[in-house]
Amino acid sequence: MKNNENVQVASVLRAAGQVVRVEILELLNKEGEVSVNDICEKLKIEQSLTSHHLSLLAKAGYIKGTRRGKFIFYSVASRELFGFLQVAKKQLGI
Repeated sequence: MKNNENVQVASVLRAAGQVVRVEILELLNKEGEVSVNDICEKLKIEQSLTSHHLSLLAKAGYIKGTRRGKFIFYSVASRELFGFLQVAKKQLGI
């Protein structure tokens, strides 16, 4: 039987389980706050797809968004969660 806490942990881990989401996290970690438009431009992905990935990352607690006028700027919300990605890279020798 699935423990509710384990389901939540799996959900958080799954949120970072796509290359584009890892790229978004890396970009935010490197540059701090970044607008959706800048994320699209720098990663060469469409705005609708970017928004989808940002929504999943925010829901999992990896990132947070701050509205400034018409624009939303995203940044890493949890250094601990981002640290998990660094541990994975170290384990892989990257």
